[in-house]
Amino acid sequence: MWVALAAVAAVRQLLGQPAKSELELDLLPPNGRCLLALEAVAPLADGRALAISRCDPGPGLDLTRELAVWVIAQWGDGICSAGEHCFELSAGHGVGHGVAHSAGHGYSHNGHGHAHGHAHGH
Repeated sequence: MWVALAAVAAVRQLLGQPAKSELELDLLPPNGRCLLALEAVAPLADGRALAISRCDPGPGLDLTRELAVWVIAQWGDGICSAGEHCFELSAGHGVGHGVAHSAGHGYSHNGHGHAHGHAHGH
């Protein structure tokens, strides 16, 4: 969920929406909607956007506690059909490596920390 949080924040920044220190995500039960804190959200000089979240696994021993999870979003010119606005996500080292799958809603993941999706408002 920390990668999803950073991805949503980075795409929001890419779309020109104001950066927030926390975002609400609709998680699977039993968690439901949760307000989650962001470490940082910023536009980058080359037109990309960066967002960073921190793992907070809750009580118990977890080696990922406080791990910084970052995602960079950029417009994916040339990766989608004419007339569509697409974006590309690049996650920090170690995210998604060795896992390949596709998901619905205009989002696809290539198994190497990169994903593509469709956006509205570009």
